[in-house]
Amino acid sequence: MSKRNGSPGSVLPPSPGSEFSDKGRRDQLCDRIRRGEDWLIGRIIAYAKRQNFTRYTSTLEEAWRVSIHDLSEALITALETPLESTEFTSTETFTDDPMSAFAVLEAERHRRRGTELRMFLGLFKYYRQTYVDWLREAQWPADFEDRAVAFVGRLFDRWEIAFCSAWAPLGGDTLLGELQESNRAITNEKNLFLTVAESLGSPVILLDETDRMTYANRAAAPILGLPHRPGTFYYRAESAAVSVPGWLTELVRSAARHELNSEQVLELAGNETYFGVHLRPMLDVSDKFRGTVVILHDITALHRAEAALTERAQHHERLAVTDPLTGALNRRGLQILADKQVAMAIRNDRPLTVLFLDVDDLKVINDRFGHSVGDATLAAVATALERSFRVSDVIARVGGDEFVVLLPDRSAVDASAIVDRVVENLKTTIADACLEIDVGFSTGWAQFDPERHGDFEELMGEADAAMYSSKRRRRDQTPG
Repeated sequence: MSKRNGSPGSVLPPSPGSEFSDKGRRDQLCDRIRRGEDWLIGRIIAYAKRQNFTRYTSTLEEAWRVSIHDLSEALITALETPLESTEFTSTETFTDDPMSAFAVLEAERHRRRGTELRMFLGLFKYYRQTYVDWLREAQWPADFEDRAVAFVGRLFDRWEIAFCSAWAPLGGDTLLGELQESNRAITNEKNLFLTVAESLGSPVILLDETDRMTYANRAAAPILGLPHRPGTFYYRAESAAVSVPGWLTELVRSAARHELNSEQVLELAGNETYFGVHLRPMLDVSDKFRGTVVILHDITALHRAEAALTERAQHHERLAVTDPLTGALNRRGLQILADKQVAMAIRNDRPLTVLFLDVDDLKVINDRFGHSVGDATLAAVATALERSFRVSDVIARVGGDEFVVLLPDRSAVDASAIVDRVVENLKTTIADACLEIDVGFSTGWAQFDPERHGDFEELMGEADAAMYSSKRRRRDQTPG
């Protein structure tokens, strides 16, 4: 007897909680628990998936985060509670101490949702294992690790007993009543979210992992050819036969289960409607609902506003480089294009010629017939130039009575040959405009030579000088 009483087996190990009476050790363990939230969430979800608990659990990570947070806070509270240990006795009720209060509350919450005790305890075992795994990942000294694991294990034991204590006394009628109340709450919650979805002004379509349509709200009805009534897709069996539009199928394939933003033009009620299309994978950490959420936003008004702004900007841009009287380019517009043409001529070793044209006696026309006739004359000259040259040639009015024509891939010889054509076209244009006046002009031209012309201004200056030389010769040849 004495041998048995004095044997090593009769000496009990210290309780798990006594190891953490030292504040340093306690703080070390609390810090480890606080820093592990993300890791703990990932591990419990992995356990729940592997053991098939996720068939009955929340789809959103935030629900798991709340449960881990609450468990961690309960563990830390237990560490900071001035109790001798987490041990329990044969007379404890587990309902009147801070360590068990958390468990009683959780038991009531899950019981009212209709969760079975066996299922609840089964998943809770893996919560315990999750925290044990996290403690062992710390690679503490073996004695400290064993104490930490034992403390957490004993606290989970208390909680499990508290679960059963709060759950077991209830009779079948009470449990059935709670379940019925829970079902009514779930039904109302479902109806709330269905009503929200049907009330949205933006079309929403849900596709499962096989890209089959599982839901579409009222705003999506016109796109799918369904009656525009709330709940049509949800409550009518024939909606299951609605096929996914081809354009949406292509977008889903290109998204490949990733986020995608796109635009789509659809013909609705005989009008083009522009939609911004947003594809998002379902945020289901349990993998019960794999698929794609499709949200469309009507951006027709925005598209039209952008088109109007673009058109207005282009109009202002044209005004900035266009002579308002003749419709030809102004000096600024000519300079922009001329610099590009000079660069291309140098790069491609191609000819480039400038024709300078000055309307004769425009001041006399203005004084004799009025400025309206003078303006009509200038417009007629611009029209004659358009009829005489190629689309690729650049026509500009650079002064009151001065015009410049830029001729890519044309030599000075070509420019000389074209002048006669301009004269004939000007006569026709003047006649078409019913202007009973004679209009003449003086011309000069110059071909770009990189050895002589540093830039376009020098080239145009040479053509201008040639034009004035021609004007002087004509003046000198005219009988006085």
